[in-house]
Amino acid sequence: MLISEQILLLSTNDKGKHETSMLWNDMLLRSGLMADLVGWKLVTITDRTIRAPKLTAAVPSAQVEHPVLRHGVEMIEKRNNRSTYDIIADDWFAKRKDVAQGLVAQGVLEETDGVFSFLSRNQFPTRDESVELQLRGRLEQILRGQANPTLQESMLVALLDAYDAVRALLKEELRGMGRGEVKQAVRDVAALVTDPDLELVIKAANSAETSVTVNTTVMMANQARR
Repeated sequence: MLISEQILLLSTNDKGKHETSMLWNDMLLRSGLMADLVGWKLVTITDRTIRAPKLTAAVPSAQVEHPVLRHGVEMIEKRNNRSTYDIIADDWFAKRKDVAQGLVAQGVLEETDGVFSFLSRNQFPTRDESVELQLRGRLEQILRGQANPTLQESMLVALLDAYDAVRALLKEELRGMGRGEVKQAVRDVAALVTDPDLELVIKAANSAETSVTVNTTVMMANQARR
């Protein structure tokens, strides 16, 4: 299962709605798909010396079998040389309906229309809950030091941490663990991501989260003055 697919399962409830109302929901999903494309070597990161490295397609989308990955490459092809930050911040990349298509085909999720199609986007309620339960159980083992993570699992935890989403999305799995204990466990798992390209994805995610936090704080301050 792709990192982006795992993020979709973790960040939506059984009814297909977001687990939280946090502003980072969509950016987290975009970061996940970017990590998938980088990890599968389907894109190339260039201009590493500048503040926001750029992403270009490394493989023609027509040659990519996985539907989610193929869609991701198609989007990068249409907007080649966009910065990693811009890709995460903009809403043209990694829409939920595009990331969900593989899970729908596998019978893990099902697609339902919004009540009013012009107001509400499609939802993806759970059809087979065993897949997410297995994922959550695995993450619980990893964060409690009972299992060694794969690189993909370490990257998933690193991205959740970049958006401060570990506790928000893994409440039950972390029950009984103190904040300091969780923080150290997350730090240890995320530190296993040593691939330079994946580290750049984490950096872009951190920048996007910081930008949203700052902008939200400024907006709230401005509203308070009115």
